[in-house]
Amino acid sequence: MNEVKSTANEKLISEPEVKLTQLTEPAQPVVRVKESLDAQEIVLDCCLALKQKRLEEAQASFSKLLALPMDEALLEALATCLVTAARRSEVEVFVAWLNIISLQKLPLSQDFLCKLCFVGCDKRLGAAFPALRSLVKGFLRTSAVAEAKQVEKLISELVSLAARMARRGWRAEARWALRLVAWSVLRSQDLRKWQGVFLQLALHFVVEARWDGFVKACGAFPELLYLELAALRRAGRSSLDETTQGAYLQLVLRTWRDIVANVSRTAMQDDMDIFRQWYQYLWQLAGDNARRKRELFVLLQLNICYWQGTRPKTSRKQVQFLKDLLHPSLLNEHYAGLLKKII
Repeated sequence: MNEVKSTANEKLISEPEVKLTQLTEPAQPVVRVKESLDAQEIVLDCCLALKQKRLEEAQASFSKLLALPMDEALLEALATCLVTAARRSEVEVFVAWLNIISLQKLPLSQDFLCKLCFVGCDKRLGAAFPALRSLVKGFLRTSAVAEAKQVEKLISELVSLAARMARRGWRAEARWALRLVAWSVLRSQDLRKWQGVFLQLALHFVVEARWDGFVKACGAFPELLYLELAALRRAGRSSLDETTQGAYLQLVLRTWRDIVANVSRTAMQDDMDIFRQWYQYLWQLAGDNARRKRELFVLLQLNICYWQGTRPKTSRKQVQFLKDLLHPSLLNEHYAGLLKKII
């Protein structure tokens, strides 16, 4: 009986100790909450200072934020300050803060960069483009395999941003975003990345053509043509195996075939009319540069031949009106052989 009472007393003594331990465990999260509250107060001070043109106080608040431990909440706070500076047209402050973040090599996120790229383009802050470009390229260079989804989403957002700027008629902002996309794609050996970007660009191209016509869509998305020429050159590389060469060539030709089909359908024209418009656009683009003209016409002839081979019902009656674009043939044996294999 005494042993039972002793055991009960031991339980009564030990249980409060467990509860006391549990109460002491959340000490670390409490510190994090306090830091979060401090960051929110600093952000409010910074944004208010920007609104009232007290730039020195805004700089002091921004420096306080940078001194806090870096996490997602702090990145969000920094983004809020930067966006406010851009919205208040404090371009020098915006650029200076971007350069500080670049020099400190902070661990950035896709969401953080998307917000800054959008506000930079939306407010047409051309002076900030070099600093923004540096941040985006740094993120793309250093991103690990585990962050592949973030990289993919960032590229997707940049394509969508370029399309929005093109729709507004803001060519400089659209080209800035598209060149970042092109830079990212060109340094990649992953064919799936190329396919994803081509698909997105083609979709936006078709939408633009629906609104303003095929030729203006070509002018709004010139990087699509440049990327296709780059893919065409990869299809001609002897260092790649034949399967990879064929995959690059098929990506180029299938993309343009689908673009032509969609544009002709929405414009209620024949496919041959779109090819003829493209020929005129390429002729003007080539100018007096014989090498560029040859490369562009090789691309055109490959596309017409692929369209003829994969859309026999559509092309049967129309291809005779495009014979002048196919003669003389500029296709070498390598491209002609690959074309036969992918049709």
